[in-house]
Amino acid sequence: MAVEILMPKLGLTMTEGTIDIWFKNEGDRVQKGEPVCSISSEKLTHDVEAPESGLLLKILYNAGEEALCKEAIGIIGEENEKVHTKSETKQPENVTEAMTTPPPNRTNEKKSAAILDRSADERIFITPLARKIASEKGYDYQEIHGSGGNGRITRKDVENYAPKNNPVSDEGLLTQSVGSGLTGMRKVIAQRMHHSLQNTAQVTIHRRINVSPLMEFRAEIKNKAADQINRGQLGMNPLLIRAVVLALKDHPEMNAWYGDSGLQQFEEVHIGVAVALDEGLIVPVIKEAQ
Repeated sequence: MAVEILMPKLGLTMTEGTIDIWFKNEGDRVQKGEPVCSISSEKLTHDVEAPESGLLLKILYNAGEEALCKEAIGIIGEENEKVHTKSETKQPENVTEAMTTPPPNRTNEKKSAAILDRSADERIFITPLARKIASEKGYDYQEIHGSGGNGRITRKDVENYAPKNNPVSDEGLLTQSVGSGLTGMRKVIAQRMHHSLQNTAQVTIHRRINVSPLMEFRAEIKNKAADQINRGQLGMNPLLIRAVVLALKDHPEMNAWYGDSGLQQFEEVHIGVAVALDEGLIVPVIKEAQ
């Protein structure tokens, strides 16, 4: 009996993943537990293993395509076993939406026909995340070309869509291209760093200070500890983080944010600490560090 290879859910916030590469081709024999493809989320890369032994009968999503978590991306079975293709697979209502007729209250049929040469009975598939983003931006997703399998509209399609009555500026086009050619964590790093540069005032101040008292304080803590504290267990980072907390408590006007609603000052101190990994960079946040 055929079994599905599912897109794994690698974290609580992951909703979809990207197929980076298939290690096997359709028709190849695979063993249970053998890696068949590599996928990536915004933060991680992961090898997907075969759930059973058999032939890789069908690849439902090609390299570069996105699939929702827990959605079938391939099928394993025995030779001559009949399987459903992606377009034949029944789509649950909460996963994709198939539209057979234009929605009511459309006032400009001519505009819709001019934008896309879609027949009236053509089915339109869209992922829930893409539909949510389109709704938030006020886009009519019927006007968006889908790049996914079977013409499915993905998050990337919605983010790259530029309504004809609202042309994208040069800056907008640049933002959309950020991360191009990268995948997984490195793509997200490029996008987040660019977003930070565009939306946050960048300030760097260099000062020389005498940290001798701080080093003495660190040595005192180590000597008073009941258990031996090694250097890695009490480095400079925890002490510097604590110093930042105390400084922000002494100068609360620095623990503020200026946005659409004006200047907001906060009592809580949340500190992000950049941590280097072999494959990139993450910034865990210490909430309520005060």
